Amino acid sequence: MGLTWGHIYLAGPFSSGIDEVPGKIGEIDPSKGWPGSSNKPWEVKSNWKNDVVYSLPAETYEGYYLLQDINSPKDQSILVEITSGDGVLVMLNGKELFVHNNPAKAESQKDIIMLPLKSGKNQLLVKVSNTFKKNIPVSINTNIQQVLYRKALDQFSLQKMQFYPLSWQLHNAPTLHQTLNLPNLSLKLQKK
Repeated sequence: MGLTWGHIYLAGPFSSGIDEVPGKIGEIDPSKGWPGSSNKPWEVKSNWKNDVVYSLPAETYEGYYLLQDINSPKDQSILVEITSGDGVLVMLNGKELFVHNNPAKAESQKDIIMLPLKSGKNQLLVKVSNTFKKNIPVSINTNIQQVLYRKALDQFSLQKMQFYPLSWQLHNAPTLHQTLNLPNLSLKLQKK
């Protein structure tokens, strides 16, 4: 992997919902005010470390942003585990990768996200949001097993101009509305 993780920077709290972002999310300069020049610069959390869960005070519908640079010697994908409270939004290099709320209202939630890193500098932006609690747990855990699972399906034939319905669902889900919550799930069709 050969990754170099930069300092963790913090901005907030901001008043917002789970998927709102107050400013530009690509190429953020932590030495400047964000989302605009009238705001204070990012706060460097020099004593914060990856793999440790921290708690941030929060009021109803408030959120914080964590910013961290990741230097990669090559194009590669890695898995990280993000700990959050009522909601999380994960962005890499200005692109949204994952958004998830906490419908069970658990004290915290952990999500494993695949980060498609490019060679050189990458910028990870994580928003953690609060709905009803008084604190938001937050962590970027880099010390997780880098394992991807694959399942080969039985071979089948597809015909041109035909419609083939496909659905995925959780086995024995507690409700019909339960999402898979598998942000790294993909389906690849291969021609034989």
